[in-house]
Amino acid sequence: MHQSQAAVLIGHAGESPWHEALLERAVREQFLVASATTEAATGGAIRQSACFIDLREDGLHLDKCGAVISYAHAADLFLVSARRSAEAAASEQQLVASLREQTTLSSAGPCWNPLGMRGACTQRYDLQARCAPEQIFPGPFAHAMSETMLPCSHILLAAVWLGIAGSALSRAQAFLRARNRAGTPRNPISSLRLAEGEALVQQMRALVAANLSLYESADRAASATDRMVSYNTLKVSASELVVRATQTALRICGIQGYMEEGDFYLSRHLRDAHSAMVMVNDDRILGNLSSVVLGMPITREL
Repeated sequence: MHQSQAAVLIGHAGESPWHEALLERAVREQFLVASATTEAATGGAIRQSACFIDLREDGLHLDKCGAVISYAHAADLFLVSARRSAEAAASEQQLVASLREQTTLSSAGPCWNPLGMRGACTQRYDLQARCAPEQIFPGPFAHAMSETMLPCSHILLAAVWLGIAGSALSRAQAFLRARNRAGTPRNPISSLRLAEGEALVQQMRALVAANLSLYESADRAASATDRMVSYNTLKVSASELVVRATQTALRICGIQGYMEEGDFYLSRHLRDAHSAMVMVNDDRILGNLSSVVLGMPITREL
């Protein structure tokens, strides 16, 4: 999450002297950057805001209720989304960079205690920002979201899941090699499953590489819609493949993979793999994509 927010700082400062100075300070002081882009009133929908930017004589006032924020108490900077004014539509958002000393947080719920997923002390807060008008990022929040925040988040998440899948299959490989060294008769079915797992890891690797290339491409030949579809389907595909890969590894390791200790345990891999599909829910992503892909040629080229 920090990496995606840092990428926004880098890519969306525009020609704002304040944001350029902020970026220099963030590098010099090694800021930890948090995201405050959800709130209770919108049900967690990032592309809509209920709160708004209130410009007064004494500066910018922003009150956001029920924002889910990770590592808030350790963060040095908060990127906060809000409607650009009290009269603006929910989707007419801008992003504000609020420094730690300009931000007041009040707990609006207990700290998350999920089964795995996010070891980042995530909690719901009521946030108050009191800062200067020049701390508003140039351009609409939608641009920062679609051009930087979404692709960075999905590519980095997919890369993490690729690492989980690779680690799980490596343990399964080590399990089979240990059995072979011990003189246990070779199990052709387990060897076949290891090859199947390798194919799944290769699929994940290809998806991550293709989307990373798409994100970094200088010519920007692909349309914004093509990019959005590709990044979102990467997230959905990787979250499904990591489950299949870890389950394949478990079938190879058997009961030893289900232990919580030992050389071949896969309990953490399985726990974290199954969180992938609800870490930004796959059904929500597919629901948003359904009307888009209906009007696109499936055989198009990027």
